[in-house]
Amino acid sequence: MKEGHEAVYAELVPQLIELARACEFRDLDNVISYYRRCSDDLDDRPPQEKNGVFLSEVGDRFALNGDLDTVSGGYLRAALSAAIDDEVSRRRPQLGITERGRARHGLPFVSRPR
Repeated sequence: MKEGHEAVYAELVPQLIELARACEFRDLDNVISYYRRCSDDLDDRPPQEKNGVFLSEVGDRFALNGDLDTVSGGYLRAALSAAIDDEVSRRRPQLGITERGRARHGLPFVSRPR
């Protein structure tokens, strides 16, 4: 719940409870996301002050969620691409990944010595 927007949130509680009770989790997430975006718009803060990323361990995996301005999002994309590309390049022989396969699956093309 965002500070200063408690009254709006209170109005949503019955709808949120009903969605959770009906196991409509996608709709529940959409309502919460919409509330968050509206609250952010009302706060009238610069985009970089709205940045936030959450990394949660879920069982034996991780869930990543966030909202970033264009510049920060670009930095994160570059960092993740570099990290993933390094791992994929290291494991390329085991994975059987070709440059054509990388392009087909939307992976960045990086020409590096093998």
